[in-house]
Amino acid sequence: LKLINSNPRYKKINSVYELPLDDKKAYSLLTKGDTLGIFQLEGASVSPSVPSVRPNNIHDIAAMLGIWRPGPLGMSYDKMYIERKNDPESDRDFYIPKYNHIFEKTYGLGIYQEQYMILLQEMCGFDPIKTDVWRKGVGKKQIDLLNSLKVDFLEGGIRNGNSKTELEDLWDKMSEFGLYAFNASHAYSYAYLSYYSAYFKANYPVEFYCACISCETDPEVQSIYVNDAKRRGIEIIPPDINYSEMDFSIANGKIVYGFKGLKGVGEKAIAQILENKPYTDATHFLRVVAEKKLKIPKQVLEALIRIGAFDSFGVNRRLML
Repeated sequence: LKLINSNPRYKKINSVYELPLDDKKAYSLLTKGDTLGIFQLEGASVSPSVPSVRPNNIHDIAAMLGIWRPGPLGMSYDKMYIERKNDPESDRDFYIPKYNHIFEKTYGLGIYQEQYMILLQEMCGFDPIKTDVWRKGVGKKQIDLLNSLKVDFLEGGIRNGNSKTELEDLWDKMSEFGLYAFNASHAYSYAYLSYYSAYFKANYPVEFYCACISCETDPEVQSIYVNDAKRRGIEIIPPDINYSEMDFSIANGKIVYGFKGLKGVGEKAIAQILENKPYTDATHFLRVVAEKKLKIPKQVLEALIRIGAFDSFGVNRRLML
């Protein structure tokens, strides 16, 4: 947001909550599998399946983050979700269809803890306290605690017109899945961050990549983002004494390498240099350093010359050294 709002050509964005949740460019980016830098969706386990889901709303993103966990994956919920979402003729019923309304947004699949908590209250007459006991059993993987509720589950379900056979079958599925279940509040919190990431990447790619590169301290990871940005046609210019900031920055629509993290370049020395720019040429730079008695160690000056920070002045590096 800071990078976007610093550009007078853009409309100011005060908060991510102002962003529309139906941006076609953001969802198109996800459908293409362009997920590098997208929160929670760039991992090896999730990213290959994103294009197959073809997400077009926040509910799809939340579902992906809830499904791609060991339990749901073990029950093939990933394949079932993809089929049910993209095939209107597919079976979208919950195990007991009369409770479809609870699972409508997830196409009949029980993905979140909250869905089952509502089900327990409607189907079995559980009060909020008993429902929370089930939640604790799931959250802490306490099988004994879960099993202590089975009798009440069966009796309450039968009392509300469900057969013992279908209830026992459902209980087995709930117990197996519940030990790995995500809660909806968690999934949706992640989903919004994923969507915001996709929105910025789709609509403000230069600012997006600049932020991603700046946030990484591992040079290898930085290079992945740098190469991907170049692949998208974004120009990356090397460190420059006039254009570079401490972190990666943007100048004239290009990403400029920052000084922070460069080998042999101390932040205290760079801070002094940044305070006194711009510099008209190499001689002017050296004069400012001398006249203002800036504490710039010799090795820092040599490092800046060697990495090309003064190349824009058109002076040979060897001559400058």
